[in-house]
Formats: sequence, structure tokens, C-alpha cells
Amino acid sequence: MKLLSTTVTLPGDRAENQDRCEVLTHGERTLIVLGDGMGGHSDGALAAQRLIDAAGDLLPQGASLPPTQLLQSIASEAHRRIQQISPNLPNEEQARTTAVFCLFNGSSALFAHAGDSRAYQFRGGEMLTRTRDHSVVELLYRTGRITEEDIRSH
Repeated sequence: MKLLSTTVTLPGDRAENQDRCEVLTHGERTLIVLGDGMGGHSDGALAAQRLIDAAGDLLPQGASLPPTQLLQSIASEAHRRIQQISPNLPNEEQARTTAVFCLFNGSSALFAHAGDSRAYQFRGGEMLTRTRDHSVVELLYRTGRITEEDIRSH
């Protein structure tokens, strides 16, 4: 499978861009990993970078692991590394990042994510699927308490 990738990241209205994205390849596997540090928490950029670093370190080590187990291992290791950033801060202030993974393994692809950063699947210019946010707004929508139109301004 031939992959073509590009990334664009904008800081929006923030002074610091806390987005990180990397395309990593080892053997037959290619992993795209994205982290978006959570700006309301300290060290969001560092948390996103720790996610990228964990993926880079574990992709070669997990060459023999099944794809699902590899992604779980990366997420767990990233979480462990992120928790070490600011262990003395109250929980609600500790470093945090969203995470999106897409692991290409031969002719298949596996997506995993946490938070409100999304993965989209397109074919022939049409969106087939997208991941659903792990957020209060998404929960309100899925339970019918707000409409799809309300999501944009809620």
C-alpha cells in the first residue's frame, strides 16, 4: 500500500501550538499518530510530544504484537509518561492530550482515539466514517439532548 500524507496545524487563538503529528514506519507497519495538548491544562504541548515519543519508541518494539495490542501498549505507555510531567498538580490541572492513531498493517487500517480529536475515512472524495468525540457535547448529542446543529455552538 502506498501512503501519501501531509499535516497542517494552526494555533487558533492560542499563543502556543500544542498539536503534534508524526508518521512513523517500521517494517510493514505505518503509524500515524496525532496529539492535541489540552490548552486548559499545564504542559499540553509536552503531553502531546510524550504521546508521539511513546509511539516512536514502541512501534519497533511491538513488531510482533497484534495491531490492537500494539495501540493499547502505546496508549498505556504514553499515559504513564504524561502522568510523570506534573504529578504534584491537582488532577484537573495535570498535563493532558487527545490522541488519534491510525495503524496501517498490510492492506488493513486500524483506528483508535481518545478525546475530541477525530479520524476521518474518505474514499473517492466522500466521507465514509469518522470517530466520535469523547466529550460532553458528543454525549449530549448521542443521547438526544441537543441536535447536530447545536453541536457547533454548544
